[in-house]
Amino acid sequence: MKISLKEMQNMPWVKAWSGKWSLLTCTYLGEQHSLTIKPAIGKCFPHVILIIHNGRSTCYYRKNELGEFEKHLLKKVKRDSRFIRKMCDSLVREADNILPIIMKLKGRGIGKAQHGDFRKALYSYVGPHVAVKRLPDSLPPGMLEQNLPELERARVHSEPVYKEVEEYMEGLGMQLGREKGIPSNLALCMTKDELEKYFMGGKMPPISEVKARDGSTALIFVDGKYGLVAGEIAEKIEEALHGQTEISELRGTCAYPGKAVGMARIILDPKRAGNFKKGDILVASMTRPEYIHLMKLAGAVVTDAGGMLSHAAITARELKIPTIVGTEKGTKVFKEGEILEVDATKGIVRKFP
Repeated sequence: MKISLKEMQNMPWVKAWSGKWSLLTCTYLGEQHSLTIKPAIGKCFPHVILIIHNGRSTCYYRKNELGEFEKHLLKKVKRDSRFIRKMCDSLVREADNILPIIMKLKGRGIGKAQHGDFRKALYSYVGPHVAVKRLPDSLPPGMLEQNLPELERARVHSEPVYKEVEEYMEGLGMQLGREKGIPSNLALCMTKDELEKYFMGGKMPPISEVKARDGSTALIFVDGKYGLVAGEIAEKIEEALHGQTEISELRGTCAYPGKAVGMARIILDPKRAGNFKKGDILVASMTRPEYIHLMKLAGAVVTDAGGMLSHAAITARELKIPTIVGTEKGTKVFKEGEILEVDATKGIVRKFP
């Protein structure tokens, strides 16, 4: 099953998450979100699109499927008063399972069996991770207030997992690069199926093919099966997913209330933040622990993706910084150096007149 570019333009999409995950990692994550989390939760996201651009990735869900998923979670909570506790406990348990496996494999030669152990642990982890992350956006206010501390505890406990997952993948890329005499970033432009073939027979895709994927690539998943396109077509798909960007105002979810006016700083890589000044407005796809030093200086924080349990939201509540998450396309609508007015209480950010 395929989705045409025209169909993508006519379907409302939601930016679900964004960060530093390779194409190889994304072939696993896309399969999990669009198929294999269903046994653990009872529902998944049949259509998932991942855009990978120079080693950074963004995941999109269909808006109606995200709504159906959140309604499903709420029904589960209403039917089983212990569902939230079960998901939180499961997330903590799976995080405690996968992290030692990754630590054991770091710095060692990885073959089919070792990678199989990692893959099995990752697939067990993702189901409860998605459930816990999406539950706060599924619950009515009173129920959210009651359960947020437990959800936040589980989320914070599992925070290191995806960072360690990508470090494992980077190590695997370096190993494969040495074995085949190619840069590690090109080795990470393989898919999970190509990696399995490599483990079986030592053959990689043609170098010209993986080089073509190193710029922009789109992975389009439908019920766990995927297609891959690279280059200009992938860039057109990304534009279609963004929709209209020539606008001056966006809305999102209030992660911490307050108001601020300041200069927009579009930071996709916190290591390249330049001269970030106190009071600047941090605009990012999502934040991670590497962003904390910037968040401490920021007058406000605005993210494209994320909900009430995103890193940005949790950190905002700790630091008491006005923060809006889930604006969808703040990094595309706003430009570096523009003056922004943030009303996090109302969930509105706009270009200052």
